Amino acid sequence: VIGQPQVVAKLKVAVEAAFADSEPLPHTLLTGPPGTGKTLLGKVLAREMAGEFHEVLGQSIFGVGCLNGLLMTPTSPRAVIMIDEAHEADPSVQVALYKALDEGKVFIGNAERQTLSRLDIQPFTLILATTDPQSLLPPLRDRMKMICQLRRYEAADIARILRQRSQQLGWEVEHAVL
Repeated sequence: VIGQPQVVAKLKVAVEAAFADSEPLPHTLLTGPPGTGKTLLGKVLAREMAGEFHEVLGQSIFGVGCLNGLLMTPTSPRAVIMIDEAHEADPSVQVALYKALDEGKVFIGNAERQTLSRLDIQPFTLILATTDPQSLLPPLRDRMKMICQLRRYEAADIARILRQRSQQLGWEVEHAVL
């Protein structure tokens, strides 16, 4: 990951500690401007943890039932669930999410019988990615054990990214262009 050396170093330490402790990676909040690598980092973290990766946009979680289905998807404790644009998730979804993190369970209501069932969920790592962390409910933000602030790319970072991508694509590019 180019252009985010401090964030990468912090995440490397967290991944090594998670493996050493045989624990999931801590829940993580990735913040920063659009296009700075938040989604890429989420995917890389899942690969580094040798776990499954489940990604969803915050605005596409249409209610608590949809969230519950997402939270019941992981089959291993090294799984990563990433909610991109997490600030777009409805407040009721955010509340259900932090309750599920606290309890390790999802809550399913049956309005007809007026009952509430609790189902255990597999341990997992939640990664929230957002350009607007202040729009997240404070209790949800508080449950993120790691917070990583990504920064805008500098000109040298953009040149490295372009060089790397042009090589991957096999493009001939004059040195002066990059």
